Amino acid sequence: MWLCGKCKSATPFLPLEKNHWPRLHQFLVKHPHSLSGYTLGCLTAWDPVFKYRWHFPSSESLIINYTDETNRGEMHLLQPLGVLNSEVKDFIIDTMHSAKYQMRIVGVEPAFLEQNPEFAAQFTITTDRNNANYIYKASDLASLSGRRYAKKRNLIAQAVKSYSWTTEPLNMINISECLSLIPESHIGKDAAAIKSAVNNFGEGLLRGILVRIDNRAVAFSMFCQQTSDTVVIHFEHAQYAYKGLHQIVNQEAAKIVAEEGYTYINREEDLGDPGIRQAKESYYPDHLAESLILTIK
Repeated sequence: MWLCGKCKSATPFLPLEKNHWPRLHQFLVKHPHSLSGYTLGCLTAWDPVFKYRWHFPSSESLIINYTDETNRGEMHLLQPLGVLNSEVKDFIIDTMHSAKYQMRIVGVEPAFLEQNPEFAAQFTITTDRNNANYIYKASDLASLSGRRYAKKRNLIAQAVKSYSWTTEPLNMINISECLSLIPESHIGKDAAAIKSAVNNFGEGLLRGILVRIDNRAVAFSMFCQQTSDTVVIHFEHAQYAYKGLHQIVNQEAAKIVAEEGYTYINREEDLGDPGIRQAKESYYPDHLAESLILTIK
């Protein structure tokens, strides 16, 4: 049992403990979501930040909540997954009405509204552009062909003239080297999530590549399968001292994804940051996976 600090009532939500990971992973794979936050690799990495809790109100439905520490520690829900029967819907509504604040459901796909129109009618619906996911053709990022990618190719060409690099799969021996590549500016949530991902690497939730120059780690990319045709890049960092290195690690990871036969690469959201948005748009996404917020009326 978990005691909700705001509503002061016991709920059946449980923490993301390792002994439950296989069951959760199996359900998440069976019910894939278009947004990157619905892989077990992502949930376990960000658990130190958002303190996720989960509950199966039925064998065919999963509900996950999280704690918003930036907003008085309020608890909100991720979009429920699976089949929502009337009892499950009533459970969700009762849970939300029991809170002493206006609870939200975040990361909602438009398809969820189409599948549950009567349930959705009980909420105010808003578009969350900052958390829309950028979806690219894997072949585009792997080849960088065509005029629109000329600047990316030029940066890589300049890098070829300046230094040489090697890539290797992330493994239990080299994974700790990723921690040295986290910028000092990332001392908060992002750093905590990467440290969690590194600590859980042996569980097989994420995989990735490490880029070396002169045998020294300079960049990494961590990713996992999101759906049958999509891989999501959850974490990626490169040292700014090497011009073109960001483009190199991006392309090297994309080559692996494309060679494995995946059609798309999800490079997650921009969080409303103008610089991040410009960088993601410069790679010309195939489309955006829309994110909606439902606020209980």
